[in-house]
Amino acid sequence: MLEIIKYLAKLENATLNDIIAIANAKRGAFNDKIFLEKVIETSTQ
Repeated sequence: MLEIIKYLAKLENATLNDIIAIANAKRGAFNDKIFLEKVIETSTQ
C-alpha cells in the first residue's frame, strides 16, 4: 500500500513527506469512524 501512495505522490510531483504533512494537517475522518458506504450517480441532463 505504501508503494502505491509513494507512486501516486510521484505522479503529482509531490513527495511522501508532502502527503504525510497534508494528512496530518487535516482532521482525519477515520478517527471519527466516518467512511463512504456508497456512491449514487444522478443524471445531470
